[in-house]
Amino acid sequence: MQPYELDGQVLVDVQTIIPIREAADFQVRIREKKQRERESRQSSRDTSKQDLTVAGKQFSGLYKRNMMFHLVAEMFGNGGSPEQIREVIPESKLLVFQGILDSEQVQERIRRNDRGGRAPLT
Repeated sequence: MQPYELDGQVLVDVQTIIPIREAADFQVRIREKKQRERESRQSSRDTSKQDLTVAGKQFSGLYKRNMMFHLVAEMFGNGGSPEQIREVIPESKLLVFQGILDSEQVQERIRRNDRGGRAPLT
């Protein structure tokens, strides 16, 4: 703000100087960068769908997570053992717990040990 006196009156000249043009350009570049990062994360997700057949039972159009669930559920449902599942599915894709656990204990261990990855847990 710049005050001026004219005929006994004070006049104020107000000009916006913040954000300066460089700051505005910087803010736009930051916003565009965040948008590109967001788009990159979304585009790198594998959204392909797979078909699965286990013991003659077919499942169609499954995302990977659902495919793994159906694979494990059907293997257990057909008398499969944890050892057999570990032969079919890489250990890096499994959460491994020692001992005999009921479903509540498994859920609690998952919550307690969640690391966002799929490293084996004990």
